[in-house]
Parts: sequence; structure tokens; C-alpha cells
Amino acid sequence: MSHFSRAAINSCVLLCCALGAQSWSPIAADPIKTIKASTPKKSSAKPVVMVTTVPNKNAIHVTLYNNSSGAIKMSEFMVPWKHRGNIILTAVVSVVDGWTLPKNLMIDDPGPAITTIKPGETLSGDINLDSRFPELKRARMKNDVIIFWSYQLKSMDFKEIKGFPREGGWLLLSRHQ
Repeated sequence: MSHFSRAAINSCVLLCCALGAQSWSPIAADPIKTIKASTPKKSSAKPVVMVTTVPNKNAIHVTLYNNSSGAIKMSEFMVPWKHRGNIILTAVVSVVDGWTLPKNLMIDDPGPAITTIKPGETLSGDINLDSRFPELKRARMKNDVIIFWSYQLKSMDFKEIKGFPREGGWLLLSRHQ
């Protein structure tokens, strides 16, 4: 594990904010902890990204909501649970000075499939955190772990979609008891 000071953790939070996280708020009580990023003010303005923990697993569930007036067509390569490069994830062990857990840097290639999210519809999937952070199980035996995340929906040509900003937040994975 890498050792980081409280200042480094604060820098991570500031980085996530600089990446465009729209809101940061405490999470709900067990068994499912939830944080919503940027609830849109207008129903046709932005999608909502919701990230929740999966009970009894080291996984997160990501749901993309299309609150725009048009369909969103994209490569499946662009959804966060299909390709690890599309969502920023950092795991920090909740101790006095904090530690970031090392990432497993495996290659994944989801292929050329196309998906569409129609107006008012959702698309969701799970991200296995054990495959991303090999030391996560061990860390949760003694400590809580905070997962920081940031995601931006992009078009078929990998460009930002106007009106769909980068969103982010954090989740608490409680210590196994």
C-alpha cells in the first residue's frame, strides 16, 4: 500500500472537485450507501449518474439516467462498467494519514457494440472493485475504505457531449465486522 498524508487525501478531494464533480454529500446508512451527483434542475438538461455499493460485495453499481430530450447513442466502450478507463476510481483506506490502494492495471477491450439510452431511460451495470484494487479485501478487514469516483458520458467519437458534464462523488465501504 502507498502511504499518503491527510493533505494528500484533501488534494484528491480537491482534484475530484476540479474534475467537475457537481455535488458532494454524506452517504446514507447501511446496507446500501448512495450518493447522487448533480441532480438536474431542468428535466432536459443533464443525465444523472448514481453510484451505489452492492450489498455483501466489493462492487459498485452505476446507473446512467438520460434526462435529455434526445436519445444518447454511444459505444458500449464508453460505459463505466465495460472499460476501466472510462471512470476514475481511487480507493483510500480510512486511517489517520490515509493510504491509497494500488490499482490492478489489466487491459480490457469491450469490443465495438453500440448502445442507446432513450430519453427517460436508464442503463446500469456493476464494477467489481476486487479486480481493480487487489488489496481491498485485506484493507476492509481492519478499516473503512472510501471510493472516490468521477465519470463523464462521451459520444461515439469520444468527445464531450454538450450538457453532460463530468460528475463525481464518493462512497464508504465499511470495515468487515
